[in-house]
Amino acid sequence: MSFKVDAIAFDLDGTLLDSRVLAIDCVLKAFEELKAANKGLKLPARDLVAKQIGKPSHQFCDALLPREHAELATTLCERIAYLEDEALREGKGQLFEGTRDALEALCSRGFRLLVVSNCSPSYLHAVSSTFDFEIYFDILDCAGDQYGKTKTDILRRGLEQLKSRACVVVGDRSHDLHAARRTGCHFIACNYGFGDKAELVDADASINSILELPQHVELLRR
Repeated sequence: MSFKVDAIAFDLDGTLLDSRVLAIDCVLKAFEELKAANKGLKLPARDLVAKQIGKPSHQFCDALLPREHAELATTLCERIAYLEDEALREGKGQLFEGTRDALEALCSRGFRLLVVSNCSPSYLHAVSSTFDFEIYFDILDCAGDQYGKTKTDILRRGLEQLKSRACVVVGDRSHDLHAARRTGCHFIACNYGFGDKAELVDADASINSILELPQHVELLRR
């Protein structure tokens, strides 16, 4: 038996939040700070940083550090988190154009909304506080500091809390797609985010702007 879509689960970075400049600048600044006390540590290329965005924080930092500096991962994660929180509070982050309009349209149609991210709790709290996410979202959850927990785990937990019978996942990376498939959800890919088309090829639909989302969700709802 099929059910009408009643919930929509969103990734954060590259889906709701345009964090490309903010995130990369904070990562490079954290590397600059660590460089002073760690001989031979080099800054990663901006493209390499962009490719890691969306991973859980510990995986993100592990992927950027060379093996000989692997012990700096925890320090790097903590410093990046601090710099990102600071930058958000200073107004340096921004939602993608049309995000509030899209969220308001979905709420007005009765959908329950979730944020399901791989970010850290401090980052999610800073974003939520900055952009008043509590207005729109029933659940804000992240896997960032929960070792062993995946996006699939927190998505499943959120759907159980909402007692959702059918959900659409909206995201820009392959792990968003995988979480959707493993929980029996539809998946809409954000072509404007950090992922490339190859990792999102199996999406049920794709959008070039978040303003396109309400009409695509309505088509899946039928």
